[in-house]
Amino acid sequence: MQCDIDILDEPGNLAEIELILATTTLLGKLSFQNFFWKLLLLPGVELTGGIRMLCQLDLTSELRFLLVMAHCSFGGVCALFQTKCMIRSQNWSFPRYIAEKLITAMVTSLFAFCYMKLFG
Repeated sequence: MQCDIDILDEPGNLAEIELILATTTLLGKLSFQNFFWKLLLLPGVELTGGIRMLCQLDLTSELRFLLVMAHCSFGGVCALFQTKCMIRSQNWSFPRYIAEKLITAMVTSLFAFCYMKLFG
């Protein structure tokens, strides 16, 4: 089963990574002033580029920590679609999987918040 993005008939991890990083970098350079776009949607596209984007924003270290932890546990939209490709032959519900990933991100944020309050 082929799950990679084919660029110029060149399937492979490198082509997929280049496309994802280029897209994330381009979206990060656009001027989005809205909180939803800047802190949640754009960094959630791809994990590595999203964390880099969050770390470059002028945020408190506590807020940055919470957002990075949430994004790490969510994994990004790219990871969701890679998983969808891998489980397509199974009897899994993709919308349920997305909901579970979002719940995991919220629980991780809650634990990170408690950690900061206890040890910060």
